[in-house]
Amino acid sequence: MIYYQRRVGEKRVRFSLETADWNEAAAARELYEEQSGIDRPLPAPIVESPSFAEVAGRYLLEDTAHLAATTSSRSCTASARGRRPTRWSSPRTTTGAPGSG
Repeated sequence: MIYYQRRVGEKRVRFSLETADWNEAAAARELYEEQSGIDRPLPAPIVESPSFAEVAGRYLLEDTAHLAATTSSRSCTASARGRRPTRWSSPRTTTGAPGSG
């Protein structure tokens, strides 16, 4: 059996829907709430969200103004042009015969 249970104000309402089928129970619940005048919660409103491009542009204009010139994306990009990525070198030397260290 599937039971209906809900709080309406301070009152707790609970009773059997006299079925084991979830579709029948949902229909019985809707009928009971409609006849009893119980308000169903409203769905959350759908609002338009800004695109990533709009948010990124706003971020670059507003939230990076306090950064020093050397940390801005424009100066980092300009100074990195034409340079190859740095390679980490091994701590051992590559000159001389093996074991002569």
